[in-house]
Amino acid sequence: MTVLIIFVCVALTAAVAYAAFVYGRQIGYTQRDNQALKDEQKVMQTQIEQLTLEYMQLETQYKQEQRDRTRTVNPGSWDPGQLSARG
Repeated sequence: MTVLIIFVCVALTAAVAYAAFVYGRQIGYTQRDNQALKDEQKVMQTQIEQLTLEYMQLETQYKQEQRDRTRTVNPGSWDPGQLSARG
């Protein structure tokens, strides 16, 4: 009978230790995955900021080109656009 009780206690101890080990590993995986997500978000945020800046520059350039196209310049007269190298 004593051997049976000892066997049950050892089995329960092993089961609890295994459960704690698996739970600890799962916490580690979760933390690793969360950190990877945060790193990806930072990279994506940086890319979004860069693309937004490029878009704003292109939009400004497009608007300026549209203004330049609509500007009338008499032949042989002075063109203010020549000063900014757009003309």
